[in-house]
Amino acid sequence: MALSLLLGGCAAGSAEKAPAPAPTATPPADPKEIAAEIAATFPTEAEWLENYETGKLCTAEIAGLTSCGNEVIVPVTSSQGKDLREGVTAVTAAVVDLNVAEFDTDEVAEEWAGKSKAADILFTGDFDIPANAETNAAGARGTGTLVDITRDGWAGYRMSQVSEATGFDGSARAAATSTNSVVMTNGPLRFNLSVYFASGEPGAGDAETDAWLDRVFGPEEAD
Repeated sequence: MALSLLLGGCAAGSAEKAPAPAPTATPPADPKEIAAEIAATFPTEAEWLENYETGKLCTAEIAGLTSCGNEVIVPVTSSQGKDLREGVTAVTAAVVDLNVAEFDTDEVAEEWAGKSKAADILFTGDFDIPANAETNAAGARGTGTLVDITRDGWAGYRMSQVSEATGFDGSARAAATSTNSVVMTNGPLRFNLSVYFASGEPGAGDAETDAWLDRVFGPEEAD
């Protein structure tokens, strides 16, 4: 009887000390799903036409031609509004571009983001870029900043500048405007937002860019 009770006690004690089952790991999000969620926030052609003369939403699930007939090297969704309608005052940017692309690897996405940053960094600090006679491109004179940013699992940079276009003789050709660029990556994905030629009033382009970022990623949480 004593041996039977002893063995019974050991069995009970073993049951009480059995380890809890390990929690089920959450699988990483599929890049295609993330890209689809981002693309779902982009304006449709009809929505663009509320403020712009032209608008388009283009998609390509594989490299090749997008739904708009443009050739791309990776799956992509892009959306663009161009040329403000007369009388529109809610926004001031002449052109807005949004783009999310899926590259083969994280490294390739970072490489393309790095190329964009190398181009945008030219428009930081006090800059005076002369007009180019070979390409017939206007010059640009102004000031800008470039800062690192993160948003909802994405990381990259934001460039903000205010400048005036200049001619071959260095004289101003038009009133100053502001331009913002945001480029971020998340694994093999690259997101790009460009807000071109918004009002040159202090903060105007920044405010419009903030509004687009909030639309795509949701409002930033307060500290």
